Amino acid sequence: MDYYKPKYNVLKIAGSSSGFRHSIETINKLKELFKKESHPKYGTVTSLETKNAIAQSIKEFYLNRKFSPQYGIGGKSVFCYNKLGEELIFPSINGVRQHFKVR
Repeated sequence: MDYYKPKYNVLKIAGSSSGFRHSIETINKLKELFKKESHPKYGTVTSLETKNAIAQSIKEFYLNRKFSPQYGIGGKSVFCYNKLGEELIFPSINGVRQHFKVR
């Protein structure tokens, strides 16, 4: 795609939205679409019970600091040894990946 330089509504670099800009016409349409009464959340009222539940869960989250393992936080340490017996210790597999610059 990059080679052909298409004139259609296609991004200049395949798979990347880098450098993309909405036209003024599109920006104005989006502004009008989400203005006051047209906004999806317009007129909804969050109950006091829901607000309190959200506030309580946020407080608990920051007090306990429990992070999900799927994000790599709180992962297991990784120990790497070379042929000379030198040891490298990393906090996670992500740390190893960044150190050795691999994907």
